[in-house]
Amino acid sequence: MVIANEPRAYREILAETLRDLRPEVDFLLMEPGELAEAIPRLKPEIVICEEASAAVREGAPVSLEISFQQGPHAFLNFHGRRSRIENIQLSDILSIVDAAIGQRAPPP
Repeated sequence: MVIANEPRAYREILAETLRDLRPEVDFLLMEPGELAEAIPRLKPEIVICEEASAAVREGAPVSLEISFQQGPHAFLNFHGRRSRIENIQLSDILSIVDAAIGQRAPPP
């Protein structure tokens, strides 16, 4: 899993929280500008970022775009299906991670 959202403090807090709650998942923190080059090499199952580029959408089966600029909403791209999540919560992110690693059904 790659976490490359902004600002950096959010990225670090999210990674630390997810590591505590999902220790079986490997997390890599990355600057957003590094994603396009790294995705083909890393082939992550999940990418969390602020805005998914074409490289992210094509190279990761699951991407979660989280923006805090206009309130906590997100766009989920889950194996080609795109949906919007209003007021995204940690429980939503955990459900997405679990679904992406095959532990639960995909989110609605």
